Amino acid sequence: VLLAPQGCNFPYEALCAALEQRAAAQGWQVAFLDALPAAPPPGAQAIIALPGTDSLGEAAQAAPEVPFLAVGIADMPRLPNLSVLDPAGASPEKQAFLAGYIAALDTEDWRAGVLLPATGGEAARLQSAFDQGARYFCGLCRPAYPPFYAYPAFAAVDGGAQAAVQALLSQAVTAVYLPASVAADDAVLQAVQAESFRLIASYPLPAALEPSLIAAIHPAPEQALDALWPALTGAEALWLPMPLGVDAPGLSPGRQRPVRELAADLQEGRIQVLDK
Repeated sequence: VLLAPQGCNFPYEALCAALEQRAAAQGWQVAFLDALPAAPPPGAQAIIALPGTDSLGEAAQAAPEVPFLAVGIADMPRLPNLSVLDPAGASPEKQAFLAGYIAALDTEDWRAGVLLPATGGEAARLQSAFDQGARYFCGLCRPAYPPFYAYPAFAAVDGGAQAAVQALLSQAVTAVYLPASVAADDAVLQAVQAESFRLIASYPLPAALEPSLIAAIHPAPEQALDALWPALTGAEALWLPMPLGVDAPGLSPGRQRPVRELAADLQEGRIQVLDK
């Protein structure tokens, strides 16, 4: 049983497809539901829940004979039949940190910036994490040639996407990170498309922008399926961090190697992401 209240949308499409393939190989069928039933359906071999599912802990506790898996759902209880793919492994802040590192690694003279969501707590955390990631690679990130600005540069889209893009252009930014909430905004994409930025994004970009993509950073739950499958077929429950996926068509193989190593360290919580 796959509980998908919000559908198998990004970043869960690959996981849903992989689950169907694994289930078929096991001789099972996948029942897609958009809400948790009062009790597990007869014959249910395992119940997998995506974000938006309510009361999953209570349901797992009431049916201890059925393996459960919570994918990307925070604050789950520790139960012997409940496996968890913890969203903290690929949190927005970790994605922003990795984006900052990639931007500093690949951008000439450190001229990188971020389009932030509306000013507030989320924007402040993303700004801090991106800044930390860039400085993790480049230290002071001081440009060697004019015009001289402090990098990374930041602009919030709450004053309008076009104004935010112009603010980055005025600081000679050449590479821009689009967090998920910003990259899903059509107005932002239209404003960005009119310029010649190179892009790092945490949400799928339209085909017209793909040639500008340095890297895509996103949760990758399908990467944990091999490790989790035994728990869904009767073995002991597991608690794993959400894999932090990175696809980097704009980076050479040599540059991709340290990026993937850093992604693994972030996923496992070995690096402090926010400046405390």
